[in-house]
Amino acid sequence: MTWFSRYGWKHNPFSVLPDPNYMIGFEEIKESILNFIMSNDMCLLTGATGSGKTTMLLWLERHGLKKFKAAYIDGLNYSSVDVDKLIKSKRSFLDRILRRKPKIVLLVDEVQNVPQSFSESLKGKWDLQDVHSIVFASIDERLENLTPSLRDRIGYRTVRLRPL
Repeated sequence: MTWFSRYGWKHNPFSVLPDPNYMIGFEEIKESILNFIMSNDMCLLTGATGSGKTTMLLWLERHGLKKFKAAYIDGLNYSSVDVDKLIKSKRSFLDRILRRKPKIVLLVDEVQNVPQSFSESLKGKWDLQDVHSIVFASIDERLENLTPSLRDRIGYRTVRLRPL
């Protein structure tokens, strides 16, 4: 028996792990990100370590994108991600038969850790309309590891999370 179950709790209330089921007080931020996604845009979610970026991306993946198919990419493990295979896995059997492109949203966490070549391949998927939108999350707003053309596509679409 765990210590918190002795008090009648199902989960550790002091856990610092991202838990998208408990995103409270982020309604304006959720709405801003969803508006960028609906507009077929790229955007940047930025904030200090522990501000909720990963939790927000996981919330989008699990609960927020009802009309879209979300694909989460961890920037720390980008080298193990085959983007073409990831996109293909989001297409249903019916999509393949009817040759439809589903509305896929890429959620890229820790983008400050990915090289230019990987980020450019993501931009290429967006340019070719293989993906509907891309949400990048980073602790660094400058994104010096991304090409100027990709930073231009993100433009002013930055959502800042304040420290908790």
